[in-house]
Order: sequence, then C-alpha cells, then structure tokens
Amino acid sequence: SETLGAVLEILPLPVERALKSFAVKGDTFDIIFLDPPYRHDTGPLLPLLAPILNPGATAILEDAVRDPVPNSAWGEPIERRSGNTRSLLWPGIGSSSSALPHNA
Repeated sequence: SETLGAVLEILPLPVERALKSFAVKGDTFDIIFLDPPYRHDTGPLLPLLAPILNPGATAILEDAVRDPVPNSAWGEPIERRSGNTRSLLWPGIGSSSSALPHNA
C-alpha cells in the first residue's frame, strides 16, 4: 500500500473562526469539508475558502435539504441527499482569480 502523506484534522470550532485561522496561518487544502449547524447561513462561508484552497481543490458543504443552496462563482454544485441531509460538492476549484467565490 502507498501512503499519500494526507493529514486529517477535525476542528470542533465555529466554521468562520477555523477558516479565518487557516488563512492567517497560510494553510492550504486539497479537500475541505464544512459541516456547520443546520439553518446556518452558509453563503458567507464560500468567500472564506478562496485563500485556503489549492488549485484544483474540492469543497464539500453539508447542510439541511431545506436550506438554500449558496450562490457561488463556482457554479452549481453536485448535490447528494440522504434523508434531510444534503452534501454540496464543488470539485476542481481552487485559488485562481476566476474561481473565487462570491455571493450573488
């Protein structure tokens, strides 16, 4: 078996605080999974991802099916549902000026 050198870190923090902390430290990621509380306004989270995503990164946001899909310059996400839970995936995004998210 081959080791990819991947590091998994689970942070039990408010998502906004964690994302801002990563940006300040200069941390970047290939995959980021956000699981904020349901009924949390997730639109403001997407711009916080821009400085911490590597080119070609994937962002995954888990929320409630009834929550609105946040607007993003990344386009429509791939959506997967399980009961009342929804996962939104934006594959192949990352830190290029044309891929920076914004709220519409």
